[in-house]
Amino acid sequence: ESSVAVTINPNAGSVTASGGGTFCGSTTITASGGSGGTIYFQGTTSGGTSTATPSSSEVVTTSGTYYFRARTAAGCWGPEGSVSVTINPLPGTVTASGAGTFCGSTTITASGGAGGTIYFQGTTSGGTSTATASTSEVVTASGTYYFRARTAAGCWGTESSVAVTINPNAGSVTA
Repeated sequence: ESSVAVTINPNAGSVTASGGGTFCGSTTITASGGSGGTIYFQGTTSGGTSTATPSSSEVVTTSGTYYFRARTAAGCWGPEGSVSVTINPLPGTVTASGAGTFCGSTTITASGGAGGTIYFQGTTSGGTSTATASTSEVVTASGTYYFRARTAAGCWGTESSVAVTINPNAGSVTA
């Protein structure tokens, strides 16, 4: 009678990935679980065995299905977890111009915003108003004015601002 000694190393526990959905520009996806092992990000490789990125949280900037998987110290991989994300692009940067000091009023303008429509946000920094699609506005009050572009998918780009000082015109003169 002969015998053979066999060692069975346990696999790492299942990984659960979360954070899927549709986003603008980028999003953070996370993984949990993987008991008995270290979680590794596998990118878009299903069934991956890469130990290049030990991580339970990743920022992704492109659409796809992303995978996480845990591995024990003995090299045993557990079941992977996946999450699907759609990343809509942001519009290009907007550049506002027309800053300075003026009498009565001035016209401020915005350009850029590739891939989107430029909207005037008035004096609201971080505004998301779609009330005034415009690349040119006449302003009559001092302040910092903002423009921002938005894509058809609803993604807002980086705002741009212009500061103006409006001095009142002199009153009319009577002879």
